[in-house]
Amino acid sequence: MALNAADIQEKLLKIAESIRESGPFKGLKSFFGNLLKKIPENRRVPVLAAGGGCVLLVICLVVVAASGNRRGRSRVGESVPAVSGPRIPAEDLFYPAEPDFLPGLLLEREPRQGWTADDAAPFWRDPAGSAELSAQLPADFWREKMSETIDKLMESVP
Repeated sequence: MALNAADIQEKLLKIAESIRESGPFKGLKSFFGNLLKKIPENRRVPVLAAGGGCVLLVICLVVVAASGNRRGRSRVGESVPAVSGPRIPAEDLFYPAEPDFLPGLLLEREPRQGWTADDAAPFWRDPAGSAELSAQLPADFWREKMSETIDKLMESVP
């Protein structure tokens, strides 16, 4: 029985078709066919490109992980001895320690009953605006103004 090229091709096509219909990839073919039907036409190309990119990324990660775990690999760093120079002093690397003290704490204090004009003098601005004008007015005038302002403030504070 002599077989020619046409008979061989016909038998190979029958074998390939029988593998497609009853082979292990039948379930995958129907799965991917149903999946492609769910994706709209205008989005198939980007989705398939993203899926292919993910598959390539996983393959690259597997190859890198497999090649990194080989035993008996010679490393250049292992053959060169470690050379350590002089140590850098800690004072050059870090700021000096801060002093560890706390200021005194006054737990209780007597509330001030009232302010005098002398107590308020450091916080008082001259309303005249100049020393010459305030020199012309008597000191009692300014003391009275300060007292009124202080009284007004003390009464407004609850």
